[in-house]
Amino acid sequence: MCANFNAPGQVVLSGHRTACVRAGAVAEEMGLRGSQLAVAGAFHSPIMAPAAARLKAALEKTAIGHLRATVVGNVTAKPHVEQLGLTIEKVIRQRLVEQLTSPVRWADSCRWMAAGVWGSGTYVAGQSGGGAEYHELAPGTTLKGLMRRIDKAIKVTSHDSPND
Repeated sequence: MCANFNAPGQVVLSGHRTACVRAGAVAEEMGLRGSQLAVAGAFHSPIMAPAAARLKAALEKTAIGHLRATVVGNVTAKPHVEQLGLTIEKVIRQRLVEQLTSPVRWADSCRWMAAGVWGSGTYVAGQSGGGAEYHELAPGTTLKGLMRRIDKAIKVTSHDSPND
């Protein structure tokens, strides 16, 4: 199963190890590049359903405070908002459970953010010279590399160490 849609040309698979190894072999036969990630489980796949049920039970007992910032969910690639009679707290709980068995829509999330709904407010995805600028607050430059594949017009500054 596709577990992460990270950027054009970069999709992460998840599932039973045998199936993932077979998918890697098929990809190689097709001239595609594949590599196995060292992860502890079949995250973002139906195999995580038992964990999702336990997470749901735990979240029902967990207080969720008022959001002070826009939070884009990786399941929907849109911000968490109240919907169809569900409070924001219930929506967040639901999305957190769904994320265990659903793909991460990273590229779509980045496109939503770049559309100017927040941030500079003037940037239109795909236009050169846009005003969007993002900061990667993590070791390495993985997100910067993904964003180059998603939309080259978006500037990403990586802060790889405390001195950056």
